[in-house]
Amino acid sequence: AIDFRMNTLPTLWGEKIVMRLLDPTTAKMGIDALGYEPEQKALYLEALKQPQGMILVTGPTG
Repeated sequence: AIDFRMNTLPTLWGEKIVMRLLDPTTAKMGIDALGYEPEQKALYLEALKQPQGMILVTGPTG
């Protein structure tokens, strides 16, 4: 798999797209390192078991 980050921005001359290829070896951390409360962690793990859907996680760059 290739991990990447993509941003788009409309401009006067069309859409600007920025894509960053991410090195997956630099971002390995377990779920416990994310600081979820026990109830949040349980909900997240239950969502991962679902056969379909999307989990969107956001935060600041870096």
